[in-house]
Amino acid sequence: MVIRSVKKSVFESMKKLQVNYIDLMLLHQPFSDYYGVWQALEDLYEEGKVRAIGISNFYLDRMVDIASFSRIKPMVNQIISSARRSHKMEAEVRHTSLSLGAIR
Repeated sequence: MVIRSVKKSVFESMKKLQVNYIDLMLLHQPFSDYYGVWQALEDLYEEGKVRAIGISNFYLDRMVDIASFSRIKPMVNQIISSARRSHKMEAEVRHTSLSLGAIR
């Protein structure tokens, strides 16, 4: 159910934007059935409808969880950047293969 809903939403966005693909799609905060949402994003990536998939505002445990138990690891982890937070997150993520993207 959630997979179909996510795909429908992405295709509606593509139609509104008048594009054939989306460069980057982020899963924002791991609530509800985030595994189902991630599976839909993986499918869309494999279909070429989304060029990159990533996560946003995931705590370390959820980030490692999704990276460890999914077909495709997140390509981007978008975080809010501040001097204190970014150093901590960089240290925590260093042992993973994820890339960090920060916003201020």
